[in-house]
Amino acid sequence: MRNLLIILLMFTAGITPHKLSSAQDTADKNPEDSALVRAPSFELVGIDGKTYRLSDYRAEMPLIVWFTNLCGGCQANIPHLDSVYSAEIKPNAELLAVSLLGEDKETVASIRNKLKFRFPILFDPQGKTCEDYVGEYVEASCPAVNLFVIDRQGTIRYETHFPGHSESEAISMLKTLFDEKAGAAKKGKEDGQ
Repeated sequence: MRNLLIILLMFTAGITPHKLSSAQDTADKNPEDSALVRAPSFELVGIDGKTYRLSDYRAEMPLIVWFTNLCGGCQANIPHLDSVYSAEIKPNAELLAVSLLGEDKETVASIRNKLKFRFPILFDPQGKTCEDYVGEYVEASCPAVNLFVIDRQGTIRYETHFPGHSESEAISMLKTLFDEKAGAAKKGKEDGQ
């Protein structure tokens, strides 16, 4: 009875079991596992004027989607995240930061110019994409879970909060996805011979 009450309270509060799944539980699941959650599609415009779609990365490379309000904590971690992006993420995956500052493009441009980071930053002016991923959108506020690693099939394989948790777990999941692609390519070559 207690478990049922907790589950009912979670759903009443808008918290789904997906949002509460631990990073390790998510990371350990097989991509074919039906319990894994499909990443919601999106189409957002970047600060560079390009349109970015989740479908652009399907079958090509894993993707990290980071919802950020670019607060002081985020800004303090951006130089490190940018160096990890250059050294360990590119060219095998992509990192897309999604601004949670509503229509405020000036602040985003100012921070990008100041910190000179290389990963794309996208605008989600009404917070629809954020809401699709985390269940709610509060302008200029980071959700409890704001970083997602999405595999080539469009499945969320890992989720966490950044900054606050070590990015090494997310990088480890990416490396697992890289290894899966290398293994699939090797098997394909062997099957073709």
